[in-house]
Parts: sequence; C-alpha cells; structure tokens
Amino acid sequence: MKKTLLYSTFTMIVAACINPVVTYANPSTVFNQEVITNNQYSVTLKDINPNNMFGYSVNVLLENKSADTTYMYSVDSATINGIACDPLFASTVAPGKKSNAQIIFNTDDLEEMGLTDFTHIEITFRVYDANNWSIGELPMETIHIYPQGVEAVTKFVRTSLPTDKVLVDNEYVTITFTGQETDWLGYNANLFLENKTDTTIMFSTSQESVNGYMLSPLFAKTVKPGTSAIGALTWPSTSLEENDINVVEEIEVLFKAYDYENFMRDSFVEEVVIFQP
Repeated sequence: MKKTLLYSTFTMIVAACINPVVTYANPSTVFNQEVITNNQYSVTLKDINPNNMFGYSVNVLLENKSADTTYMYSVDSATINGIACDPLFASTVAPGKKSNAQIIFNTDDLEEMGLTDFTHIEITFRVYDANNWSIGELPMETIHIYPQGVEAVTKFVRTSLPTDKVLVDNEYVTITFTGQETDWLGYNANLFLENKTDTTIMFSTSQESVNGYMLSPLFAKTVKPGTSAIGALTWPSTSLEENDINVVEEIEVLFKAYDYENFMRDSFVEEVVIFQP
C-alpha cells in the first residue's frame, strides 16, 4: 500500500474557532495546536503520519476538563477529499486527565480507486459520558485539515469502469455496482454511493434475494451532503451455503435512500433493482 505523500504546507481550519486559519510550513514537526476547546474538553492536533504501519494517522492529544465525568471520544463522521471514511478511533479519558491517541484511516480502498493525494480531511468528533449514555452528548465539533494548503484542495471524482453497473441514478443519489469479491465476512457486492443533496442520507435495503432465495445482507450507510462513500451488500458465507448457493447469479434488492434527520420526509429513492453481478 502506497502512503508516501508530499506536503508543501499544512493548513487547518477549525469550525467555530475564534482564529480559524493556522498554517504550518513543515508538517514533519510537532504542531501541538489546539483545534477544539470548550469548557468540557479539548483536542490538540499533534501531527499527521501518512506512513503509520496501520494506515494514515492523525495524531491528537485529548484533554478531559471535567471534574467528575469520564468522556468517551469517537469520530461521528469523516471524509477524505469528499469520500466518506470510517477511521479506527475510540478513546476514554478520565476526569482531569489527558491522553495521546491516533485516528487511523485504512486507505487501501481509497488507493485502489485512485485516491492517493489527500488534500482535505474532515473529522467530526463525538464526545459523551462513557458511563451514562442516557445523558445528552456534548455538542459535536468538526475540523477541516488541508495537508497541502487550502489552494490545493480537490474533490475526488471516481473514474467509471467498463465493468460498472449503474443501479440507481437520479437528481438526488447515484448507486453504482463496482464489482464482487469474497473475504472473511462472506460475499460482497461492492457499491459506490453518491449523495448529491444538501442533507445527510441513509442508504439501506429490504426485500433482498440472491438467486431467488430471500437473504438479508449486512448493509446500511450514512453519507453526508455532497459526498460519496464506498459500501457493500455483504452476505455471510454460511447464509449462501445453507441455501446451496455456490455462485451468485442474480441479486434483487429494494434500495432505499432517505433523509437521516427527518424520517417523515419523502424518500430520495425507493426502487427495486435486479442485477447480475
């Protein structure tokens, strides 16, 4: 996996900060720049390591300012160049304590589709009481990191392939089948999901079948406004074996796409699709 990236400047803009723009000339140094601060907690960006053995790493220092509450820090959502990512990150910090942590992005899938030059990283932090989930969460904070400077920002556009199958395409969303593979989870029908709206969309399915047998896959994906995501309809190997399915010949699903924050709103998509992978 290639992770060597060249940086000319390192620019960070933090939403809802008094001084929103901070520029670094040398990203190989330790930054120690506080990017989120409030009465309950703070997040300090230390540095970025594109060559971490586990992936692309954003290194942070977490501080819990509370006198009596243990906080769980997590990432609610993240994107790289407009492509949704699910970084590995969760850290518990006791009252009055600090903790160094790594937000690790597995970039294999991004690199496989041609995204190797990271120019805009967006991370939304979710922080809540680690011992009492019934208590309301703290306000979520979003930071924007521009590893090569704001002027170098690009939004990734996936190049379509001859093997692609466009399953759904309207003014709101596009769902593209990009191929199939089998891994330790089972059989995957890989998808590329595009959200063209100004609202967060939840993609899901129902009434699914494989080769005429009703089988529910593992699938649900939330995609933020104006971004895209890699997803997959995943059927466990045991489900296919129990129905004597050795080769997936036909998939039928009812695709749904709806406003994540307003379930009463009309769906963006509710369409039955049949395709041969």
